[in-house]
Amino acid sequence: MEAMTSPAKPINLVNLENVSKSYGVKPLLSNVSLGVQAGDRIGVVGLNGGGKTTLLEVLSGIEPADQGRVSRAGDLRQAVVTQRDELVGVTVFDVVIAPLGVAEHEWAGDARIRSILDGLGVAALGLDRRVDQLSGGQRRRVGLAAALVRDLDLLILDEPTNHLDVEGVQWLAEHLLARSAGRSGVTRGSGSTALVVVTHDRWFLDTVATRTWEVVDGNVESYEGGYADWTFARAERGRQADAAEARRRNLARKELAWLRRGPPARHIQAPVPHRGGRGLDRRRAAAARLGGAHRVCAPASGPHCHRTGRCDGGDAGRGRVGAGSDVASGPR
Repeated sequence: MEAMTSPAKPINLVNLENVSKSYGVKPLLSNVSLGVQAGDRIGVVGLNGGGKTTLLEVLSGIEPADQGRVSRAGDLRQAVVTQRDELVGVTVFDVVIAPLGVAEHEWAGDARIRSILDGLGVAALGLDRRVDQLSGGQRRRVGLAAALVRDLDLLILDEPTNHLDVEGVQWLAEHLLARSAGRSGVTRGSGSTALVVVTHDRWFLDTVATRTWEVVDGNVESYEGGYADWTFARAERGRQADAAEARRRNLARKELAWLRRGPPARHIQAPVPHRGGRGLDRRRAAAARLGGAHRVCAPASGPHCHRTGRCDGGDAGRGRVGAGSDVASGPR
């Protein structure tokens, strides 16, 4: 009987635990916890100046975290292409090929390297071209090529499509998908290169990203899928949040109305002392003046006595004290 094999456990490449980062008095990351695993393809979105680049720099180790912990897998092979202009080398060859440490016939015969140089238009610049003679966009493409020719576990890119034409953007997306599937280069464990990328290119995000991080108000919200999925999921979260807020406001209105009415005990009218006592004494005094034989009814039985001619003990006619008098009949 064949032994059951459990799925391979995902390999954690980088983890952030309760990481915070500020520049001046402005917090860009606040207690952020997240991780990147082998094979992940993560797009990062958010407002300009909201912390996207800061997240990439902390994730890659370019910038330290102010608080929290950043842990990386041992011997992690990563490359970072930021918007900083930091090319090191005199010529394009020095930047792209020399760091590989291979002979000319080796890299020249490597189809993967040639594809990268052609796909990014770097070969057309000339490998002997001096870096200081390149435009900003050309320098960005050279820096991107220098990262892609390496065998990597993690690739972190900040706006890689800014200086590429339509064909270049499409080539880059296809290349990154091939790397993720393990069809390009020798990579750790799963045979794939993980990707974290910031870009404003919606098509690019929808094509390459399987997860989206939104950096907002110092927090990082995670969504499944690319740009379109993120847009839909964010709208749904907003709808749910609005519904929850409406329920909260409705409950608050009910509680406020209850407080305005007051507790139930406040609405039970206190008994009013009956004023018949002193009136009864006066009527009895009046009856005594008219003659002691007259009996005066208590207020509760006065109307009955007045109508029937009976009083207390049922003595007929003795409850009447003068026709039309209100002495025996009680209050009207």
